[in-house]
Amino acid sequence: MKSPKKSDATFKLDVDACIELFQELILDEGSTVFEKYWDSDAPGAGADSETVYLYTDLYWANDSTLGLAGPYESLEDALFGDMTAITDATKWITCTELEPKELLPYLWICGEPPNEITINDETWAIEEDGFRLRE
Repeated sequence: MKSPKKSDATFKLDVDACIELFQELILDEGSTVFEKYWDSDAPGAGADSETVYLYTDLYWANDSTLGLAGPYESLEDALFGDMTAITDATKWITCTELEPKELLPYLWICGEPPNEITINDETWAIEEDGFRLRE
């Protein structure tokens, strides 16, 4: 009996294509656990969002400028930089894992803030000394 012939074929992995496929999988199959929507109301910058996804029990931050980053072991680790910056273009934030009061310490004011922001369907006033729930 003849032994099987070894293949001379080599396998070349396209790393960039694999990364792109994995990123698409996270964006398509991951659960959105945090989203900050902003709209500049002006041409140019336009509108976009900063989003954190939960996929395979890990967190993946999708920054509108930097793209997808991660993995992170916790939502709090994924909330960095512009993800939590509140600017005059910030319209609303939703977060399925933190209540607004738990999320507030991660938010920071950048430039001139709006007068109010909606967090998990609650309207919060933005004042000099911080955030206040609108009654």
